[in-house]
Amino acid sequence: MVIGAATNSLWVLQSIIPAMRNAEEKQGHPVDQWYYSESFYAAVNLIISAVSGFLGSLLWVAEGKYISECATDETKGFYFSYFWAFYMTSQILGNLLAALILGHMS
Repeated sequence: MVIGAATNSLWVLQSIIPAMRNAEEKQGHPVDQWYYSESFYAAVNLIISAVSGFLGSLLWVAEGKYISECATDETKGFYFSYFWAFYMTSQILGNLLAALILGHMS
């Protein structure tokens, strides 16, 4: 689970590159560094997305196994439904929060 979560974190962190470039442009600084180029970001994005997708499978399998080991035969339905309820709620609330934040930005 740690390996899968770490690769998901890398996928989120790779978004810092365009955010840093945007901040530099707004401050009037030149953005001619190699790590701000679109080709570099495209390569980083593709590589990290592929690794995250592949190793993310470990996360989902480990999550299912962990829940299965924590639950008894009588409580497995509850544990899995509890997990999926939180997971789906995070999708809804996360998207609503992003829409509110992005709605207030230029």
